[in-house]
Amino acid sequence: LAAKVQAFYDRTKDLTARFRQTYTYAGFGRKQVSSGKLSVKKPGMMRWDYEKPEKKLFVADGTNLWVYEPEDEQAFKQSLSSSQLPTQVSFLFGRGKLLDDFEVSYLDGQALGEAGDLVLKLVPKVATAQYRYLVFVVSPTTHLVKETLLYDQQGGSNHIVFSAIETNPKAGIDDSRFAFTPPANTKIITPGR
Repeated sequence: LAAKVQAFYDRTKDLTARFRQTYTYAGFGRKQVSSGKLSVKKPGMMRWDYEKPEKKLFVADGTNLWVYEPEDEQAFKQSLSSSQLPTQVSFLFGRGKLLDDFEVSYLDGQALGEAGDLVLKLVPKVATAQYRYLVFVVSPTTHLVKETLLYDQQGGSNHIVFSAIETNPKAGIDDSRFAFTPPANTKIITPGR
């Protein structure tokens, strides 16, 4: 199944979807729910337009990763190669190979996905400070990842549910969708400077 999922994403050049993200903070019992639109284009470009609860933008143009917070009039910029994007999202735009990077097994008894969906547990072969393991909810017919769940080292979780997924649209996604120029008066923060 992991090989079929890999093959599906290897064939996918462009992808658009809606997303709903639930981040659960360990120890606080607090959840933050966000939603918006996602666009992905290989190689290395993606855009997360957060609409709720507040507008926010994550854009990777293939070289840099920008995080723009219009409410605070600030933007964070860092090299995409040095960013610590979790595999649950970097996998979507062609980084890494599931079977090279993870021990993969079926996970039963989880109330995830819809009836018939397959649930995979992915434990990194090389331990990472960012997370303990990932869970992918996979369509048994298309091998599309419908949900991802990341469990961090502190006991928190980041659950993303995708909907209205479209792969390889006929017109493709224009590269300009992944260009970002901070508006005037935006404070730009660059790590290490």
